[in-house]
Amino acid sequence: FSRSHKIMPVDPAPFFILIAAHVVLLALGIPLALGRVKRNQWYGFRTPSTVTRDEVWYPVNAAFGQVQSALVGCSLVVMLLGMVTQPGERWIQVGVIGVVFATFASIVYGLLVLQKAKRLPPGSR
Repeated sequence: FSRSHKIMPVDPAPFFILIAAHVVLLALGIPLALGRVKRNQWYGFRTPSTVTRDEVWYPVNAAFGQVQSALVGCSLVVMLLGMVTQPGERWIQVGVIGVVFATFASIVYGLLVLQKAKRLPPGSR
């Protein structure tokens, strides 16, 4: 670069939005992972099987929350370390990909656990 070349500063708003999205997903996933969320109609991995049986609700939501929290946490760390060590807008893409991948992987894993949990006899946990 020549001395006359100015680097355009990166707009911080998308970073703050992505950081907030990661934090919200972590805040929602951790109670699920710990089994602290009772069956309800608003929050959790909700299917007809999970909202009607505790023996399905708890393992499916714990699995979903564990995977979501772990992957979102990793995505957040990678994005923040990248932003600090190599500033640039590419970390916005990394953060978006991280959130999308974490959500997709959590849903797929939750569905796999759901198939197994649905075979449990009523009353077992």
